[in-house]
Amino acid sequence: MSTQSRQERRAQARAQREAAEKAAAQSEQRRKRLTILGGIVVAAVVIVVAVVVIAGSGGSDSKTAASGGNTPVANAGAIQEQLGGIPQKGDTLGRANAPITIVEYGDLQCPVCANFSNTIMPQVVNDYIRTGKARFQYREFPFIGDDSDRMARFSLAAAQQNKLFNFNELVYANQGEENTGYATDDYIRKVAASIPGLDVDKAMKDRNSQAVSDKLGQDQQLGNSLGVNATPTIYVGRSGQTPQQVDYTQLPDVLKQLTA
Repeated sequence: MSTQSRQERRAQARAQREAAEKAAAQSEQRRKRLTILGGIVVAAVVIVVAVVVIAGSGGSDSKTAASGGNTPVANAGAIQEQLGGIPQKGDTLGRANAPITIVEYGDLQCPVCANFSNTIMPQVVNDYIRTGKARFQYREFPFIGDDSDRMARFSLAAAQQNKLFNFNELVYANQGEENTGYATDDYIRKVAASIPGLDVDKAMKDRNSQAVSDKLGQDQQLGNSLGVNATPTIYVGRSGQTPQQVDYTQLPDVLKQLTA
């Protein structure tokens, strides 16, 4: 069990995150789901559609249009395609009997976790999880602030509907600045509403359930017992054997070696 206080872990993790962010900023974001040009085109289309809808309705639905209505958040379609057809149960993505297991301890407010999700995770999913070579388990390790706790609770509630990875990947793709209070109920609902098949109202209720509290406590206890003090912390190994901790940037190379 780690003897560090929560405050000390936050300070240490922040320093590690800042160093990782500087390193990540030097590399090209090859795996971004949308290019800047694509974003501009989509934005232009959305504006045109909004103008047409408002004009056609005589402005009577202006309040709904201004609030965003049911418009999916950015990258919703790309993530749905990325995860579509892959078995998902609770906090596990991929075949239950996959020969390799990957475990991530993550904080949904962590920018380095978002970098992993947006640049490396798509390759891992496509090459190893979709093909049945590996399974991926996510452990909630929120420690940055209140936004982390709120999103972790909803993530575990979504896990009860086997939608944890859909929610997490969308959060990482639409992440705000840490500790600004951006993870409001409206933000969470907007992200969740972009996930097909997720009962948002049920998940909003379930996030405060004892089952969610228990699972959150178990994840944090497991992380503390391993000495986890930063996110993302990644473990990988053959299923049923003791995994090894790896730098998240090296995960594809490690997986390649394990499956050679």
